[in-house]
Amino acid sequence: MNVTAALNGTLNTVGTENASTWGPTLNVNNRFLENTLNTNFGVSHNTSNSNTTNTKVTNLRANISYVLKEKHNFHLNVIQLFKSLSTENRNELTITFGHSYSF
Repeated sequence: MNVTAALNGTLNTVGTENASTWGPTLNVNNRFLENTLNTNFGVSHNTSNSNTTNTKVTNLRANISYVLKEKHNFHLNVIQLFKSLSTENRNELTITFGHSYSF
């Protein structure tokens, strides 16, 4: 099992506009079934501030992949995004499923 913690930070200055973004990230990865099943879960939260707007974004990610007979790779990715703008709130959900074959 791997656990990763990180802190993101950005400071931008363009002309008279100043903007900053910062926030923590946590990610957990684990392999099962003799390394054929790989799971990953991550969460991050970023706060952006500028002269004109403030934004908060929370991102939840889950990934799972399975290797079958060393040839087939199945993967499922789910991303849930919660965005809080100074004018409105938005939620986005993205789900991706795929299969690849190696020969």
